Amino acid sequence: MNLELNKNIGTVLLVDDEPEILELLQRQLEARNFTIFTAQSGDRALSLINDNKIDILVTDVRMPGMDGITLLERALAQQAELQSVVITGHGDLDTALRAMRLGAYNFLLKPAGISELEITLKNCLEKIHLKKKVARQQEALQQAHDELEVRVAKRTEELTRANKSLYGEIELNARVLKDLQDKDDQLRHAQKMEALGSLAGGIAHDFNNLLMGIQGHNSLLISHCDSSQPEFTHLLSIENLVESGGRLTRQLLGYARQGQYDVRHLNFHELIHAIVDTFSRTHKEITVRTELTPETLIINADQGQIEQVLFNLFINAGDAMPSGGTLTITSNRLPYTTIEDKLIAGIRGDYIHLAVTDTGTGIPDHIIPHIFEPFFTTKDLSRGTGLGLASTFGIVAAYGGHIEVDSTMGEGSTFHIYLPASKENPEINGRSSAFSSRPPAGTILLVDDDESIRETGKELLEARGFQVLTAQDGHEAVELYRQKGDTVDIVVLDMIMPRMGGSETFDKLRNMNPDIKVLLSTGYSIEGQASDIVSRGCAGFIQKPFNMADLTKKIMEII
Repeated sequence: MNLELNKNIGTVLLVDDEPEILELLQRQLEARNFTIFTAQSGDRALSLINDNKIDILVTDVRMPGMDGITLLERALAQQAELQSVVITGHGDLDTALRAMRLGAYNFLLKPAGISELEITLKNCLEKIHLKKKVARQQEALQQAHDELEVRVAKRTEELTRANKSLYGEIELNARVLKDLQDKDDQLRHAQKMEALGSLAGGIAHDFNNLLMGIQGHNSLLISHCDSSQPEFTHLLSIENLVESGGRLTRQLLGYARQGQYDVRHLNFHELIHAIVDTFSRTHKEITVRTELTPETLIINADQGQIEQVLFNLFINAGDAMPSGGTLTITSNRLPYTTIEDKLIAGIRGDYIHLAVTDTGTGIPDHIIPHIFEPFFTTKDLSRGTGLGLASTFGIVAAYGGHIEVDSTMGEGSTFHIYLPASKENPEINGRSSAFSSRPPAGTILLVDDDESIRETGKELLEARGFQVLTAQDGHEAVELYRQKGDTVDIVVLDMIMPRMGGSETFDKLRNMNPDIKVLLSTGYSIEGQASDIVSRGCAGFIQKPFNMADLTKKIMEII
């Protein structure tokens, strides 16, 4: 972006009825060189807009008196050029569409991270600057045209020379306008994918909670059922189906850029060779060639996510070559400057370029713009969900990377992936599965707003030798810990709860006992709020749906 550092880059009006949120966002955005106005009501916001030149209105949806959509309508009546971003903790598609129809630049769901909000605001300001630039160019073009008419009246010879100059200006302006349109299209596509990602992340979270309830009740049934009983096989089938559902939600979270659980230094080529070996054993009709750069390429990422990206690309290529063919995988290192124009929010430094080329059927031009959209597929429903390339897109974007495809019908396709290279070259350590098991003992405080999870979790953990206390929200958990904290060895804490969420509950518990051991549990990934809680001293993280064996192992690792 062309926004200068160390000076005001734009004026933003934050509107929310919660003063704590306003204070936090104001402090963080002012630290990033934004000029900030705040208002806790729609009427106050309209007054500020009337008295000040505001670039961007950032408003909550649900507020007493005047909601965010009504505020947006009235604000635009006062200042037609005003740009807007809508943020809400209770978003739905209908609200998002209403905001977009009013011209809102973006629709974000709480809790929106400051980095996400900063990128959105900067992109919005970039759009404002681009519009102003186009207006100035159009004004200059009109002025040139007026001057030309004066010259035509004086001299025919000058008209010929002026026309040549004018045609050159028109051609240049056309190229500039085309570049601006391409940039705007790119930003609109990114906004669309971002909005869909937010919806997908919310769906995955709710679905994970449902799976967690099913998993808990099924585990109870299995614990009371002998393997010789005919129902036992059905119960195992249910457990397998829950695991399949969990894989589906992980794909959704990958698309929503919310799937990073265990980020570490990874040898990129070792991962490629491992996935190639697996793919080759199951696709013997396809010849796989690797043309990798000899230098060691290190990335900072979650190994499971990068494996998912590679598998998705290889499987997609295999589907394009049903009768066999050649799959070629190449890699090299590129400087940031060579791909800067491809990146919406890139990270300065070297990038790793991976190209996966097949000799398959190719992709029709009218399909290419949709291949990274969730649930879009040209396969039969029995052969795909349309989440493979969508989750690949989300994972790559989450690491500040980029993915694109070149394809020719009848000749094949090449998927290009660009990922930031690690600036370090450390010893690469594989995953460790060692776990020293000890007989379960101790008292657990299980905090979750889902009654089914509390009841089944309590029964299953008690069956494994633990003493279990339960709380349905943060308030109850804090009060229970105040009374019985001396007996509690570990707290299993849900992140998303009404009244008092996991973050506030964690802080209050830690104020009572700085050495408290807390295992965070959520249907989201370890991004956003969860990552923040872990960084503040939370002892561990486990993602729903999980079985009791996984939970017991996590608990024993911590205590």
